[in-house]
Formats: sequence, structure tokens, C-alpha cells
Amino acid sequence: MLRGFAAIYVFAGHMLFERGLSKSGGVGFLFRFGQEAVMLFFIISGFVIFHSTHHHANKSFRSYFLRRLKRIYPIFLFALLVSYLSVRLTGSIPADWRIGSGFLGNVMMFQDFGTGKPGVVVDPFCGNLPLWSLSYEWWFYMMFYPIYSYVSPRFQQTLVFVLSLIGVVSYWCFPNQVSLFLMYFILWWSGVEVARTMAQGHPASIRTQSRTISALLIISTLVAGMAVSYVRHGGALSFGIHPILELRHFLSCLLLLCGGLWWAGKSWRGFETVFRHFAVFAPISYGVYVLHYPLAVRGSYLSGLLSRPWDLLGYIAVTFALAYVAEVPFQRLNNRIFKGASLPRRGDSILRAAEVDSRVEVEGSNPTATPPAREP
Repeated sequence: MLRGFAAIYVFAGHMLFERGLSKSGGVGFLFRFGQEAVMLFFIISGFVIFHSTHHHANKSFRSYFLRRLKRIYPIFLFALLVSYLSVRLTGSIPADWRIGSGFLGNVMMFQDFGTGKPGVVVDPFCGNLPLWSLSYEWWFYMMFYPIYSYVSPRFQQTLVFVLSLIGVVSYWCFPNQVSLFLMYFILWWSGVEVARTMAQGHPASIRTQSRTISALLIISTLVAGMAVSYVRHGGALSFGIHPILELRHFLSCLLLLCGGLWWAGKSWRGFETVFRHFAVFAPISYGVYVLHYPLAVRGSYLSGLLSRPWDLLGYIAVTFALAYVAEVPFQRLNNRIFKGASLPRRGDSILRAAEVDSRVEVEGSNPTATPPAREP
């Protein structure tokens, strides 16, 4: 439900502001928090990746890497193609294919939006701004596996805290993309700790997550210090750019985590009433997120065919249709292709092979398969 809500919220906000809605008005203010919705994605992702990895039969890096690869890259590359075709049709943004500043920089997962943060390696390809968060997700995946597999569970959270601390300090001194990945890692890892607590049979609560909350408070304080230092050196503050942007990310993650834990303590009373209708969008939420900007927000291919506001409905319909194609038939095809690559190596039992091949990722968004009973 939350995943579907976050995707629709980001989509709606971008569409409304692109069509002239003022961010200072009452309705506009309600949709100003797209960045915070991405932090919700981060928390959910950390939770799901721990849950999926912890309960998966095959815990080898090869298996883990292929599962992450097939989930992220096929639709991501599809989004890059759509982004390229979109700008070629409109001619609004030059498509830059140079290494480090265009296509390859995005394929290597180093994209971020340079207008909002200093030290960014490459902007999202062809102006598809929501793609900035995909690079963070990918490197969080890559950092998660060695920590989960080779570090004692007692020290994993401490190590992540230290890595994020190094990220904040190094970014403060020398803004760069690697430091950003390290700095934000603790936000994503907060979802891991919630999933770990529940896997151990304990309730997720403010008390059981006190270490995570304390760590987020410390890092948030340092980020706030970075903002104060920025002002003292003559920098002007803005709601949507560095250093307020980073502070927004950390404070929103803290509020979302504490709010969710508080709501869980209230047995999620009223939650389904508010969010249940967004569950229908969850299976295509990834597709909606990575495709809506070139297709609906910046798209102009319907301007000569439909008049306003009918073109708005047309852009929305095209986005949902293509998101469905990407998430269902296209992803199903990729699952078949990767199935052969992810078969267990020699020595694994036939029973183990069958179990590995039949499992469904919690985050896989595959509506054609039925997950095992022990996975929600």
C-alpha cells in the first residue's frame, strides 16, 4: 500500500507543478514532499531486501546479485530508452551519450541531480529526474550483501553508522558522489533493522528501534551542522537544494520511521482505510516511478491530438499502460531469461534448485505468481 501511495504521490506532484500549480498554495503545499516520499521508498526497500535475503534458500552472492540485477536493470534500461525517445521527439533536452556525463554514467549507476547537490558525477539521463534515487538503491544493495554476509549481526548497525558518519564528514569537507552514497546508507538501513527485529520474533516499536533512531538523530544533527556552516560561509538556503535538501531527507526519514513505529503500536488502526486503494498500484509502482517524468510530466506528444484537460488524462493513461507493460510482460520475459542464469551451480540438490527457482521476491511485483505463505 505504501509503495503504491509513494509512487502515485510523486507522479501527481510532478504533474501538478508542471501544469502551473503553485507550491505555496494549500493544495500545492500538500504535494511538495516528493523527496520525502522517496525516503519512504528507501525504508521500505531496506525492509524488503533484508526480509527477502534472510528467507531466501540460496544466499550466495551470485544468486543475490542476479536477483537484484533482474529487478532493477531491465526496467531501468527501458526507462533510459523512453527518456531518450522523449527528448528526441520534443527536442527540449540534448541527449548526452558521453562517458561520465550521460548514458554510461547512468548505466554505471552514478546519476544524481546536480542542481540540488554539489559533487554529483552525472545528472539523470535526458532529464528523467526521478532516476536519481536508483543509483542510491543499487549501491545500497551492493553494500548490504557483504555486511549482511560477513559481519556479525551485533556489529552490522554500528558499521553502517560509522560508514554514514564518514560519508557526512567527507561530504562536508569535499562534496562527492561516493560520500553521498555512504551518508544516505543509514536511511535505507533503518528498514533493515525493522525487518531484522521482526524476523527475530520481536515487535517493531520505538523501544526496539531506539539504536536506529539515535543513530539517525546523530547523523541528522551533523547534517544540520553542515547547513549552519554553509550559511556562515555566505551560502543562501533553499527548500529544494543543498544543504536543506539533505536535512529534509534525514529528518523525514526519522519522522517516517517513528511515525510508522508509533502507528504499528496502535495496531495500524485506520491504516487500511487511508491507504488500501493504493495497493492496486503497487505491482506497477516501479514502472510508474521511472517512466512518468518523460511520458507525462515532460511529454508533449499529445499536445496536437488532445486539448486540455483531455491531454492530461491521455498522458496518465499512457504512463500507466507502459508501466504495466514494463512490469508484467517485459519483466516476465526478463525473469525467464535470468532464470537460466540463476540456476544453482553443480553440487546443489534438485530439491534446492526447485526451491530457488520457485520463490517469488517480495519486491518482485510479479502479479502472475503466488508467493509462499511465509512471505507477506
